[in-house]
Amino acid sequence: MAVYFLDSSALVKRYITKTGSAWVLGLNDLSKDYQIVEITEVIINSGMALAESYGLRGYDAIQLAVGRVVNSPWIGNGLPPITFVSTDNELNAAIIAEGLIIENPNDPLS
Repeated sequence: MAVYFLDSSALVKRYITKTGSAWVLGLNDLSKDYQIVEITEVIINSGMALAESYGLRGYDAIQLAVGRVVNSPWIGNGLPPITFVSTDNELNAAIIAEGLIIENPNDPLS
């Protein structure tokens, strides 16, 4: 079972028709629910470090930090890693540099 972490650039495609909307709407169970993650001091500090390391904008760095926090216990419990979904090229490069799985709904090869 794949678990997806959608950043805001991908999630907006669920509500506004844009390139990649069909891909996002095709994800299983997306319409059922979302998991809300509290922004903690650990996430903020991680986001600041990611922003400095990769030159990310603040919100992108926080989204990556949250995704990493969600991914860690998932892997720790022997489950497959989550798949990040983002159309932001700078964020995607940082996700790849962090060794994480990425899907880009705007990429026709995805």
